[in-house]
Amino acid sequence: MNTLVGKRLKYPYDNMMGLGMMGVGKRTLPKDLLSSELLLAEGFESSAEWTAVNGVASDNTTEFVSGTQSVKTVPTAGLSMTVGKTVNIDFSQAEIIRFSIYIDPSTPVTAQMVYYLANNTNFANYYTYAFNQANFRTGWNKFNLLKSDFVVGGGAPTFANPILKVQVRNVAGVAEQPSMSLDRLESGKLAIPSVIFTFDDGYANQYTDAFLYMRNYKISGTVYVVTDWIGTGAYTTAAQLQEMDRAGWAIANHTTDHTTLIGLDEATQEIQLSGAKAALDALGLTKASNHVAYPSGVYNADTLTAMAATTMMTGRGGQARNNVLPNDSIYQLGARYITSSTSLATVTGLIDAAIIRGESIILMFHEIKTSPGANDWTPSDFHALVDYVNTKRSQIVPLTIEEWYRASLGSVVVDK
Repeated sequence: MNTLVGKRLKYPYDNMMGLGMMGVGKRTLPKDLLSSELLLAEGFESSAEWTAVNGVASDNTTEFVSGTQSVKTVPTAGLSMTVGKTVNIDFSQAEIIRFSIYIDPSTPVTAQMVYYLANNTNFANYYTYAFNQANFRTGWNKFNLLKSDFVVGGGAPTFANPILKVQVRNVAGVAEQPSMSLDRLESGKLAIPSVIFTFDDGYANQYTDAFLYMRNYKISGTVYVVTDWIGTGAYTTAAQLQEMDRAGWAIANHTTDHTTLIGLDEATQEIQLSGAKAALDALGLTKASNHVAYPSGVYNADTLTAMAATTMMTGRGGQARNNVLPNDSIYQLGARYITSSTSLATVTGLIDAAIIRGESIILMFHEIKTSPGANDWTPSDFHALVDYVNTKRSQIVPLTIEEWYRASLGSVVVDK
């Protein structure tokens, strides 16, 4: 228990993460939630440095995360392609290893991608990590791995010794040639974990239950509002949303009428996004009106174009994955969909996993009510979850989507 005694308070995060304070009850989070910068191990700046087997490696100067290019791999139809490079990388002090992969939306998704890290150029001792098709989305994917995630592929590898060979395998399906570009292999310390409570559609019980309960712990959430539904039927009123906004919540964009975007052309998708933003702005809810959750969690290439054209800042989809900063696909954020069949133990387990991995977990809820429908959750489970997160405040930071995005731009001050 911290007691104010006329001097600066000490909190667990001050020691664990190197965080500072700005006034009582505030903490300063560093840019990208990283207490120290990640170290670039391989920049993939020249395909000529990579030896390709059963395919072609080339410079991709169109899609890249940093530098001037990535390395594009295209296997011979139906074959398993490898690209490899001799390196000298010290991962001995690393807590996480990250790498970025671009999946070309105009080609089939790779059937499997396997990363190899070897202590010897002849692969006498090496680790592997495999990703299957379900792990990928088109566009950029950033993978955040603990060293313990890698499995022994052969011999007796150790991260205590330098990695001398990196190899990546792009496995094609039958008669397919999936294009996959590689960029930015990096390592560093764990990021500060965060949890983002999000609520879709703007139901009234998101105010009467979720908001009022979370307020007890000074935890703010994000409500993605369908603006045509404000003040109607079972939905929040403008006054309730404005109160939530003043209390630090993010009132965000879930389109004007919840039409599934992929059934619309790009111009009409822009109208859905910009119309909802204008409606929120007109109510003074400007803070998060350009943060979007896609109706039904689905989107397509036109959606991403419409998001950029309307200057939206983030887009939350429906893929069950956590997120990290910096983020290569800010319009394709993953989330954990909590339904009536999701147990409290499952969700607390997801929270614990995010803490261990230094990731940002977005939780997605609909109604919080005693007789839940298939997409809803009970107040008792929800309250127990909020209680649990509060006990973990020294290990994971509750944020709104707007605060999380601001952390990608620089340091951000949030409630402690």
